[in-house]
This record gives sequence, C-alpha cells and structure tokens, in this order.
Amino acid sequence: MLRVKTQLCPSPIHGFGLFADEDLSKGTLIWEFDWTFDVFIADGYLSKLPPQAQEWFRKVAWKKGDVWFACCDTASFVNHSFTPNIGGYPQVIALRGITKGEELTEDYTLFDEDSVSVAFTR
Repeated sequence: MLRVKTQLCPSPIHGFGLFADEDLSKGTLIWEFDWTFDVFIADGYLSKLPPQAQEWFRKVAWKKGDVWFACCDTASFVNHSFTPNIGGYPQVIALRGITKGEELTEDYTLFDEDSVSVAFTR
C-alpha cells in the first residue's frame, strides 16, 4: 500500500508511471505490502485463472518463490530503472531525496524473480 501522495501520469520511460505528489526525503517509506489491502497468490492457483486474468496478474505482480504479489493501488505503475530512486523489500523507501513531480522508479531485478522478462515489457 502506498504511504505517500502520488499521481499517475504519462511516462517518458513507458506508458504511464507513478510520480511523487510531494517532496520526499531519503529514507521515506513509499510502499509496503499490507496483508489487508494487497493481494498474493500461489503460482499453482494463478495457472487455474482464466487466461486474461493470468496475463493481467503477471503484468502487474512480482514473483518471490512460488508466490505472486500484486499492489491493489497505483503502485503497480512504478516503472523499471537500473538507476532507481526507490527500492527495498518488503518495504520500499526513497533511496535519495525526490522532488514533487519526479517519476518513481525501481530496479525490478532486485526483487522480482521474473524481472528479466517483466522489466522490459511494461
């Protein structure tokens, strides 16, 4: 669940992205998995969903072991960067100061086992 103000806007990186709607200091908690709000699903169950549901889940979720995790807010629009300004797992923090209007980016390869295919298809 996002813990800071954000806006969904067109991104120069890919499609839409998530942008800070306030100045953020280094170390600010940006997002954390909230068991009462976000979703997780075992790989075996995911394969039983209709194809369009599987496709959506694989596009917006990340994989750790045999479990897929998905944000239930606009955090799924954070784009990939090899020089990210946010990161961490299971809590995502600002890696440096971020100004209002700046796009939030993560390095997918640091937390998503399927990141080789995901990082370049969003």
